[in-house]
Amino acid sequence: MSFDLGGMMEKIRNMQTEMEETKRRLKEIKVSAESGGGMVKVTMSCDTRVKSIDIDDAILKSEDMTMITDLIVAATNKAIEEVEKTVEQEMGKLKDGIPNIPGLNLGL
Repeated sequence: MSFDLGGMMEKIRNMQTEMEETKRRLKEIKVSAESGGGMVKVTMSCDTRVKSIDIDDAILKSEDMTMITDLIVAATNKAIEEVEKTVEQEMGKLKDGIPNIPGLNLGL
């Protein structure tokens, strides 16, 4: 059994191309999370950019800034968790084509 370095390098180049495409695609994927029973909703792209924060008018009328802030933080943290799950799933698809080489960490 021989080791095909050329074939391995081609697979690595293909993997780099697929990784860049996945990163580009992740910028387009949006996730949302809510807190306060839907009173606050945060939408993020999977490159961790907040795209929108929606706050129900009823909560704004309460003028309870501590509660509003807590709900925004909670919804944002939930959205970040959803982003992390989505990124892990998308990047995990790339792992299937990579041979397991001890000591080689491709950051996937």
